[in-house]
Amino acid sequence: MSFKFKGHVLTFFILIATPTLSISQTKDQIAKGEVHYYRQGLEAFADGDTVGYLENFKIANSLRPENARIMENLAKAYAYNFRPNDAIDLLSRLLLIDCREEFLLHEAYDPYRGVPKFQRLWDLVINITNSPLNAEMGWSFTIADIHPESVAPGLNKGEFIFGSIRDRKIIKVTEDGKQTDLVSPAAHGIAGITGLKADLKAKTLWACSAPLNQMKDQLMPYDGTGVFKFDLETGDLIKKYILNQPFEDHLFGDLVLSKDGGAFISDSQSPVIYRINPKSDKLEKWISDSSWVSLQGICLDKKEKFLFIADYVFGIFKIEIATKKITRLSAPSGFTFKGIDGLYFYKNQLIAIQNGVNPMRVSAFKLGKKMEVISGRILENNHPEFGEPTLGFLDGDLLIYIANSPWANYDKNQQFTPPKSNMIYLLKNKL
Repeated sequence: MSFKFKGHVLTFFILIATPTLSISQTKDQIAKGEVHYYRQGLEAFADGDTVGYLENFKIANSLRPENARIMENLAKAYAYNFRPNDAIDLLSRLLLIDCREEFLLHEAYDPYRGVPKFQRLWDLVINITNSPLNAEMGWSFTIADIHPESVAPGLNKGEFIFGSIRDRKIIKVTEDGKQTDLVSPAAHGIAGITGLKADLKAKTLWACSAPLNQMKDQLMPYDGTGVFKFDLETGDLIKKYILNQPFEDHLFGDLVLSKDGGAFISDSQSPVIYRINPKSDKLEKWISDSSWVSLQGICLDKKEKFLFIADYVFGIFKIEIATKKITRLSAPSGFTFKGIDGLYFYKNQLIAIQNGVNPMRVSAFKLGKKMEVISGRILENNHPEFGEPTLGFLDGDLLIYIANSPWANYDKNQQFTPPKSNMIYLLKNKL
């Protein structure tokens, strides 16, 4: 298949085999995988076997939880088997992930439309899709043709640094729209630019780089996936940290800088977090977990005792730095952790940019004393400028982020057509 970055490879669940966090499956079920039971369930339904439809999709859901296609069918299967409470409970979770009225209009729910609990699902649809808009339009730039995925602050006021997926370069853009290449295309063996972080005190810029099919100049030489460290003022290369493993198996998506001068990096293709060790100044494998599917946003708490990382499928994980103990966090009632791209720590909250849900949104999750999530709120939802919100940075009490990274503008052959406006929008949310 043609490789794509981030959630795009996860859009169709049948393309990947995923590990499970549940303990209820047999080894045989795990070996067969969710695709097998998905197809078996559809075949059972076509044959009029509603019990088989239910049993197969229960297994598929245990193997691949929080998948919208599986949840949609499992909810219908519950309804056909006269289990309306189970169907309605599952629909309420499904709507948090993929809020579409058509789910509720299916004939499977005709016998239950008068049930108050079912009727309240329509209120949930309204609440999810019509949340008030809080973000302000920050800036707009005519740079969509380079396909920026990430943005970082420049050294000067009103200056932004964008990383290009297509052109394999880093550009500096001033508030009035003036553009200059900070790092030239394919310089130093750099590939597509994914995550960016600026250290304004040290005047350095850290960039995740990965070979991607969306790159414009595939024949120009590039290193494997890695992290490049540049002088933020001049764009000169300070050092590059290349992972000496087959790049088809690895994709550095985002990173967070630590106070000791090191960095932690998420691998979106393998279930591994890497670290640039500040003492040795080398890239090393830090921790892995077989339950991770596609690691994305990553951040540290203020005291740097905990690392938080978002898995695009399974949500947010907390890792204690000293012991490397991994804890999967639970989403508060009425919220989902699915589809998180950017993840940031702000005043004992986790700020999540969620582009793997419908509608796309930006959420804030308050943490308790044990760094567990105790509540949530929507900062932004269904904004008219959302094409695909991706990554950004914190500036005081503001989250500044790309609202419309143009992933949807590639065809099946990875040919790119810029958006009609050719504009990239930066939104800012007050936290």
